[in-house]
Formats: sequence, structure tokens, C-alpha cells
Amino acid sequence: LFKDAGFLNELQFIVNNPSLSLINKAAGMVELMQPLESSVLPKFVTFLAKKKRLQALQPVVEEYMSTLYETQNIMPVRVKSAQPLTEEQKEAIKEKMKAKLGASDIKLVCQIEPTLIAGLTVEYGFVDPEQLGTPTSGEDMSMKTYLERAALNQGVVATAGI
Repeated sequence: LFKDAGFLNELQFIVNNPSLSLINKAAGMVELMQPLESSVLPKFVTFLAKKKRLQALQPVVEEYMSTLYETQNIMPVRVKSAQPLTEEQKEAIKEKMKAKLGASDIKLVCQIEPTLIAGLTVEYGFVDPEQLGTPTSGEDMSMKTYLERAALNQGVVATAGI
């Protein structure tokens, strides 16, 4: 949510409005975040407003998410595939990655990458579970890589793609 430029613009409008009280700013922030699955978050935002700590919401949420992933042993896994994955394929990947990583749950992030031609790549071991910036491990099972390796084995440097 804090990565969305539209959300951040609206949030700045609310937070920087001098005519709103801190409680009204908190209410505006909660309204902007709708729909919420949590009944605790609106109360927490109001608590931060009363303590004049609304600016701390983003770092508090980021730290909470990081701690949640760590304590509940949730591992993020990014899968890039040439075609959209079915629900059955997603569940199979989650189960295999749970076993491989020893995680209690997998946060599966699926992306479509048509340049792979077929197959998929799996990336995991992210330092930041929310940003998914740089994976420390991964496996490339794409047709693109297979073709490029086959060409290289024949002494040809080639780039496969569509």
C-alpha cells in the first residue's frame, strides 16, 4: 500500500492538511486504506494520532511485517512464468517450496514473463520479504535458458526470446 503513488499522494493530502485535527487525520488515513481485513489497524492508527506519531505508521508497519514473516516462518517466493499459472500449479509450487525451505507457509508472488518462452523461474531467499528486491537463491527452468545453454554447448552464443 505504501508503494502505491496514488495512495501516497492522497495520504500526503490528509496528513498535511492543517485544518484537520490529529484524530480526523487518523480517520482520513483509515478511510483511505479501506477495505481492511483488520479491526485492530484503525484503532492503532488512532492511537498513533493521539500520541502524535502518525509519521511512524509506515516504518511500524514495515517492521511488523518483517517480524511477522520471521516469527511465523513465512518465506516469500517469486515465480516468473511464460503463461499464467493455474491454482493447482500454484499450490504444487507452494508445497514443494515449503518442503525445500522448511517454511510453515509460502507467500507466492506470480509474475508473467513472456520472454521465457515456456517454463518458469523460481526466486527465493529475499533479504526484505516485502520488497522482493534481490533473491539469494533461485532456479531457472525456462525454455529460454534451456535453448541458450544448448546453443552454448554447440559453441554458439545465442539469445532466445520471442
